[in-house]
Amino acid sequence: MKTFSILLFGLFMVINCSAKETIFKGYIINKGGERIDGEIKTRNVTVDEMKITFIERQTKTVYKSTDLIGYGYEFLGENEFGQVTRIWRHYKSKTAISYAPKFYASKEVFMEVMEQGEVTLYDYYVETPGNIDSPYTRFFYMERQGTNELIEISEDNFEQSAGAYFADNEKLAQSVGTVNNRFRHLWKIVRLYNDWIEMEDNKNTRMADFEGNSSIVPPF
Repeated sequence: MKTFSILLFGLFMVINCSAKETIFKGYIINKGGERIDGEIKTRNVTVDEMKITFIERQTKTVYKSTDLIGYGYEFLGENEFGQVTRIWRHYKSKTAISYAPKFYASKEVFMEVMEQGEVTLYDYYVETPGNIDSPYTRFFYMERQGTNELIEISEDNFEQSAGAYFADNEKLAQSVGTVNNRFRHLWKIVRLYNDWIEMEDNKNTRMADFEGNSSIVPPF
């Protein structure tokens, strides 16, 4: 279920310790759902959202986001504790709602998977060349398992949209917008919800097993 163990919203972007390195151990998932291992050549954040170069047995192939279900790669980076470790990044092909990564590009992009479970949290970046201080704008999307419907979450709609999205967990929904549960804590909120869903599923499974076998003593 869990993709990253990052506790602060501001630390979503892991740091690549090998800035000069551009080729990494990785994989692609083709349209048939087959995973193919090889190497991924990266360029920069917005180009990698539109297309990547995959190397298999020294053969290089460029894939656009419309050609694949997704891709991923592993690199040497720093985690949120400043420790150097191997880190995997995973991307899925999705259709952005607001903007393309570049003004001339398609809205079909590779979005990074930040958290995966009952609800998957994605992000991607859009170039803002007119803003020297902040050359990229970051966008966030959530998607419920079993659907293919993305909703965009921003600071403006966070409280209303997230509160409604997690309404089946009343306690969590009511906490949206409070201290330590604001927009900058979005990743934490999604992960708390996914953990809650997992616990509820396990509880229901144990109850079903108990009801099916009266000799079982329930563990609660």
